[in-house]
Amino acid sequence: MSLQYLFSGMLGLAIAIGHVHAASATLKSAASSAGTTCNNPKPMTLPTVLNGPANVCLFTAGTIDSVASRLAQTFTINGVSYTNVASNQMPARINGNYYIRYVAKQSGAQLQVNGTDNGGGGGASYTLTVNTGGSGSGTISPAPGNYSYKAGSAVTLTATPLQGSLFSGWSGAASGTTNPLTITMNGNTSLTANFSVQSSDTGGGLKSLASFPIGVAVNAGSENNSIINSSTSARQQTVVFPNFNQMTAGNIMKMGYLHPQENTFTFSQADDFVSFANANGIDVHGHTLIWHSDYQVPAFMTNYSGDFAAMLKNHVQTIVSHFQGRVVSWDVVNEALADDGQPTVNNILRSSVFSQRMGLDFIDQAFINARAVDPQVDLFYNDYNIEAGGQKTANLLSLIDGMKARGVPITGVGFQMHVTIDWPSITAIESSLKAVADRGLKVKISEMDVSMKSAYTSFTAEAATRQQQRYHDIIAAYLRAVPASQRAGITVWGVWDTDSWINQPGSPDWPLLFDASFQPKPAVQGFKDALLGN
Repeated sequence: MSLQYLFSGMLGLAIAIGHVHAASATLKSAASSAGTTCNNPKPMTLPTVLNGPANVCLFTAGTIDSVASRLAQTFTINGVSYTNVASNQMPARINGNYYIRYVAKQSGAQLQVNGTDNGGGGGASYTLTVNTGGSGSGTISPAPGNYSYKAGSAVTLTATPLQGSLFSGWSGAASGTTNPLTITMNGNTSLTANFSVQSSDTGGGLKSLASFPIGVAVNAGSENNSIINSSTSARQQTVVFPNFNQMTAGNIMKMGYLHPQENTFTFSQADDFVSFANANGIDVHGHTLIWHSDYQVPAFMTNYSGDFAAMLKNHVQTIVSHFQGRVVSWDVVNEALADDGQPTVNNILRSSVFSQRMGLDFIDQAFINARAVDPQVDLFYNDYNIEAGGQKTANLLSLIDGMKARGVPITGVGFQMHVTIDWPSITAIESSLKAVADRGLKVKISEMDVSMKSAYTSFTAEAATRQQQRYHDIIAAYLRAVPASQRAGITVWGVWDTDSWINQPGSPDWPLLFDASFQPKPAVQGFKDALLGN
């Protein structure tokens, strides 16, 4: 929640007490927006101190550009994640400074901040700068000026605002041990702020928080919204470069693009994309060598009258050879398994030109042929709904058990993870991921998005909070289920909501991490918190 959403008539106070060497923070005054109320993000009974005559809401802020509710168990300021020690404590320590934002809904509310030395004396001293700033009226104590306090002394800052006034608050520095910080409102009831940095996240984005690839699917080549050369490319790059260290081409490395005719391979668009990624320090995951979809199977393959297996071998080996050393992994076969209840070939495969002509052998041979020309690249089988724990998951396990028994060189399995806000269950997801990991294969979440349209017709605050939790829970399940050495990465299927494949005219959806304006949604924080173990 950003401060511009605070309704008129509120008073904002910001307090900072921090370490001497910490960089100073700028606290900007809040802008008013009539009709918006101060809502906590999830239902909780506020402690007594917050239910008194002052009728207050509390927010944390580093700069006013970043605000989170005090009720959040974790929060991020300027790219650094913090966590609550207990649910009834206030957010406080941020980048070595203490920040508390106080919003009074009525006249006469008082806020006191008492800083004490937790080290038994001799460990802390305070230097505070007090100013009124803003355009408010009311009283503050101490008056504007600079104040120094010896270790062990209590520091009390009091504001008695008139409704509608604005103060920019207090700032300053403290050396030595400064926790806990005691907050007093309207009397003697107090809370203790005792927060600590939970990670080394210093604003480097998602990729800085993981030891495995964090990827994103993008458009490229002649597609609309190419990340390389379109009207949205600059904004996409602003999002992609800090957060992702692997990219997947959404379309231009599929069969129909690379091999449109039997004796013709067209690599120019894919070459430009791979060169662009590599030049920006980003790895490429190839998607996909074989896929049944009618719009991607080249017409010559559908009616091929020659040696089908030899033709498919040439297809796989020509493409893999071309990109050897520039692509780190491939979806060798995509979506070959039948959906639950669908007619099957060989009891588990969907009916396609490949399964009809070669049965299970088309999968085995694709992996064998790819490995023959690139000994290093990771080779994945990729599919959707295999995380749901149904018959398709059982068929996946049967498929990979057979491949391993036959000596087929499969590296891992890609779980597409196109899920909804409430399906499948986290239990099913974790169990499915673990079943593959237990077989010694690498596990990749390869095309993740969280569809909201089954539950919402607009992206409400509640929807955003639920989606944040959903992203968190799935990624946390991945980390629990898959040993570190077998984590092949997590890829989200698109950069921003507007360009998502499931956001369609007349059927809007909001499945990705960044909104229509390329701004991070709460889901980004859910993703981060899971990576950090929060």
